[in-house]
This record gives sequence, structure tokens and C-alpha cells, in this order.
Amino acid sequence: MTRRMLQRARLAVAAALAFAPAFARAETPQVLWEATPGGAPVRFSPSGATVTGGSTAPELLATLDGTVARAFARIRGGSPVAYAFSPNGALLAVGTSGVTLNLAVYRVSDGAQLWLTTGHSNGTKGVAFSPDGASIATTGPDRFTRVWRAADGTLVRAMSDGFRMNAAAWSPDGATIASGTPGAIHLWRASDGTLARTISNAGAATGLAFSADSQRIATADGLFTVATGALVRRFAWPSADGTPIAVAFSRDGSKLITTGEDFSYPTIDHGAVRIWDLATGALLKTFDQATGTYVNSIAVSPDGSELGWSFVDAASGGGTVLAHYPF
Repeated sequence: MTRRMLQRARLAVAAALAFAPAFARAETPQVLWEATPGGAPVRFSPSGATVTGGSTAPELLATLDGTVARAFARIRGGSPVAYAFSPNGALLAVGTSGVTLNLAVYRVSDGAQLWLTTGHSNGTKGVAFSPDGASIATTGPDRFTRVWRAADGTLVRAMSDGFRMNAAAWSPDGATIASGTPGAIHLWRASDGTLARTISNAGAATGLAFSADSQRIATADGLFTVATGALVRRFAWPSADGTPIAVAFSRDGSKLITTGEDFSYPTIDHGAVRIWDLATGALLKTFDQATGTYVNSIAVSPDGSELGWSFVDAASGGGTVLAHYPF
């Protein structure tokens, strides 16, 4: 794995800012490191010592410097597109783009693959552990949300979505499983798989995040109440042709961090990271990921002091970035 060090990252950002459109309100974050190739979604381990990475095979990168702390066996036929750590950090669930055999669970301590199965036909797009670590929820293009026993991969339950689902999230209180696709969120009762609610005006529900109190759920361009599905607030993506993709709450719950692609034919096509004020919906800060056409994930460190994201570009294939928060 090649490394782009801090100086290179800062130079790239500075070059991008010179040509940034006025709406971007671009900032220059303190980038700690950037690792390429990459592009797989970023998730922090519960300890904060590592983040997920890799391009063709799952990897854990040290948050200290971006070096590979653990490499896992590649799942044949597919690259990682979804990650989730168990709450105690002992297990890592991986969904891949493979047609079959696209859901695996690894033991983090030694990298052993504990089980492998076909989570969904044509790829497992979303994975989420239950708060007690006993179960894993997954989504995929076969229009099902499924629940698996984390210990051995036994299928517990399958819920019919009716849509190709890209995202999965499990509420912190354990009561609700969310599955998401552009335009819709399904909220399932975790205890028995009953569909509790459909949010039909969900916007860019390719990424989902529950608030810490489990009362709200966010996409990259909207905030909704879990109890009623009511829209609380929209976050207006400044680029009319852009694509909001991923979302995370700040640790104190006062901000929303979103990522995606800013696109305006033919001059603008780059990834972006944005920070929004939840109380007012105001756009506070923007970072243009100059070396990537889109930013496809976002994660906040357990102590709230760092952001991690992944990006995709034609030159390197993609990469993983760690930066100080707030920038």
C-alpha cells in the first residue's frame, strides 16, 4: 500500500480551494494522513485504535499513522462495500460486492474468518450489529433486510423491503432496524421483524445514522423522527446536480456530518465533506476532497476528536483519510 503523506494532502486541498465555487465555503481541515489505494467504507473500532480500509480485501488501519494493522483474507469475487464492528470490538462484519458468498465475519484479534455466507444476491450493501452484539442486520439489492446470528451466521429473520436497499442501521436502544434506499427508509421492529413505519420522503437514504437517543434518524440530506417518520429538517445540498451519500452524527449530537459528490457539468466533479448545525440546519463548514470524485463514507471517532472518510477517484482507485474534528 502506497502512502500520501500530510504535505501532499495539504497541497492537493490548497490547489482545489483555488478553484472552488463560491457556494462551497471550503475549509482546510487538519489532515492527519491519507492512505491509498482504498475506497472501502471507514468505520472506527470501538477502542478508536483502528479504522477499516482496503480496496480489494478488508483491512484495519492504525489511526496513528494509517499503516496496515491487520489484513484479512479477501472474499473471493467481491470487494468490501460495508463494515461493522461488534460493540466490544471483537468481531468485524464485512459485506462485499460479490454475487454470492458476500457476507463474512472475522475475529479481529487474529484475523480468522469465522463464517462466510451469501447475505444477499448480487452483493451485501449494508451491515449493522445489534447493540448487544448478538445479531447482525444486512441489506442488499435482492430487496430483503436480513438478521443473522453473529456467532455462527445462522439466518434468524428475513424482511421483504420491496426495494433494492443500500444501507442498514440498528438503533442504539436495540428496538429498531432501519433499511434505506434513495427515497425511502423502512423501520423494522427488531424483536419480531414487523414493519413499524415507512418514511417515503427520505431523500438520499443510501446512508443512515440514528441519533444517540434513538429518537431521530438521518440521511445525508434529511433528519426524521423515528416515532412518526416526520421530517424535522432538510439539509440543502449546494450543488443542484450533486449526490448526498453518507451521514454521521457528531458525538455531542449537535452536528451532522455528510459526504457525497459535488457535480456541475462540465467543470465541477469532486467529493465533499460537510458539517451542519442540527438546531438550525445551517451549513457550517465544507471540505472539498480534491483527489476524489466522490466521498462515499464518513465516521466519527469514539472520542469525537477525529473524522474518517473514504473517497473514490480514477487516478488511485480511492483512499482513506483521517482528519481532526472539527475542521
